[in-house]
Amino acid sequence: MSLERKDNTVTCGPEKPFSLPWQAELFATTVHLTQRGGIEWKEWVEVFSEMISKSPQQGDETVDDAYFRQWAMAFENLLIARGITSSSDIDETQEHWFRSYINTPHGNAVKFSRDWPSLRENKILSLEANHHNEHHHLRSRPEYIVPISVDRGWGKSI
Repeated sequence: MSLERKDNTVTCGPEKPFSLPWQAELFATTVHLTQRGGIEWKEWVEVFSEMISKSPQQGDETVDDAYFRQWAMAFENLLIARGITSSSDIDETQEHWFRSYINTPHGNAVKFSRDWPSLRENKILSLEANHHNEHHHLRSRPEYIVPISVDRGWGKSI
């Protein structure tokens, strides 16, 4: 988001605050979890600030990419520290999202399923490597994007 200074005030520029839908979802999930008492906002700010210090923007990242990478990593760490999920649950869910992604026909929305067999067993990874660069499965997929859904008694899944 760009900021412009006009008449001694700072206003947001015309850009969208979120470049990608998952960024808005991550933001909304974090806010929802704090509103439902899953985490305290002060605790979130401390964890997020620490992540920004520990994992600064990398050379090939935009400021926004770094910000949301740091946000996602901090959120994962906080969920793990609170016992809401575990790193193995996150890894497993991420693997199933990737399997679902690989098995979704081009142009269709990805439908998450834990039923797809291992990519290594299907040799899909080697098949994917042979696809041409324009194929949607070869677009970069940041490793820190982990769609999650947890229900720990706050009323509904987040």
